[in-house]
Amino acid sequence: MSATTTRSTWHLLPTELKLAVVESLTNGDIKSLSRVDQRTYQACVPALFKTVCLDNIEAMEAFLDAVPRGYLAYIENLDVCTAPANPRAMPMLARVRSDFIIALLSATPRLAALTLRVSGTLDNSIIAPFPYLQNLRKLSIANVGDEVRAPLSERLVVSIAFSIPHLTSFSLSRVTRSAMYASDLAGVSTYVPLATADVDIPTPVSPALPEGTPLSLPSILLLPTLKRLALKDTHLGDERWGTVTPRCRLEVLDLGACAHEEEAVNSACTARIVGAVGDSLNEVGIGSAIGGADDDAPLASLRRLHISPFFPLERVVDTMSALAASPVESVRIECFAEDVVDVCARVEEFLTLREGHERALREMRGAKPADTDAAEQGGWFARLRTIWVGVADDASTCDSTNCCEDEEEKEERHAAARRLEAFCAGLRLGGTVQDETPRFKIRSKTVEENGVVAPVTDVRRGKGRAMTL
Repeated sequence: MSATTTRSTWHLLPTELKLAVVESLTNGDIKSLSRVDQRTYQACVPALFKTVCLDNIEAMEAFLDAVPRGYLAYIENLDVCTAPANPRAMPMLARVRSDFIIALLSATPRLAALTLRVSGTLDNSIIAPFPYLQNLRKLSIANVGDEVRAPLSERLVVSIAFSIPHLTSFSLSRVTRSAMYASDLAGVSTYVPLATADVDIPTPVSPALPEGTPLSLPSILLLPTLKRLALKDTHLGDERWGTVTPRCRLEVLDLGACAHEEEAVNSACTARIVGAVGDSLNEVGIGSAIGGADDDAPLASLRRLHISPFFPLERVVDTMSALAASPVESVRIECFAEDVVDVCARVEEFLTLREGHERALREMRGAKPADTDAAEQGGWFARLRTIWVGVADDASTCDSTNCCEDEEEKEERHAAARRLEAFCAGLRLGGTVQDETPRFKIRSKTVEENGVVAPVTDVRRGKGRAMTL
């Protein structure tokens, strides 16, 4: 069949069928197909512009100049950065940067997910288009600039959040506390950057925001539609986290640590926030320890626990012990390559404690191990099925995972993994790793799943990445 005949056949297809064909292709194939002719290009436009990523302010400006405004209506996922391509270039004014973003947002009615990587603050006018984004569900805002010289105020991001009609997922990174709400941080020995030029940020008109409510980070919990919240590299010391009454039912919470604070402060802040919203959580990620007498109340819905690479290793066991009464089914621990040996030792210590509790429970009930249903035991991590231990992706290291390590370090790490495998096998746990999953995986195998208990002992090391919402 000639190319002309094939092209004619393609053009005879109904528009709906053409769009269905295009949607089934990969991005590379869509780009190739779009070059066939002008009519085919028009059929590919919705897919070509469904996801747009603009990595610097110059790319954003060029995109707005070159792309017809009508094409922007097809954007559903948008990722933009306001930093200049050349770090040494003179930065644009906040109003100019904001105008570019406003021009994009005002032409994207289908937008469902937005990532804003901003270099410092934005002009207050940036808030204006958000009330009209009826389809926007996911918002991620990160300050990629110098937090000390160009802070991104909590008042601005909270005002934006309450301007969005149906926000369900909210992620913040390197957001700066406002001096209006952090008088306790002024003049203290531990330096924490504060935003001071944010008094004129307007309070949005929202039924979810009662009059007089401060635009501080804890007010985020008043968003009734919110399901997922991530707060990274942000000071979480506002006492309102412990007093505000949440109006949302968070399902996923991911908390990092503030680099400007001591671990004890970060730990207390993490515990306070988890305690405030814990009843509805089924997934929690933490970068600081929790534990202690006041933190042992079980989280009734918690199923998955994630521990970040920056988590203090000495607190792994007591943090997991603090959550022992929660119905946790999966634990994922991320670490750096140099910490693998220590992490494996901590996991072994934790599993030893768990086995001791299970043995005591069996003896108390007079049950044999094979007759005891872990899901019905209650008590100490009774529902635990999976433990993942993985190597986080460290941008400061070489691209090749082992390029900077000597053979002794490699062997020590592999030996630690083998010891952990053997220990898990003794506890009727099987250890496996899938090639596409860059982590150690230690998975519980019940008699019902296997028919017989036959632990797998094949753990290989791979690169991983810290959790993101």
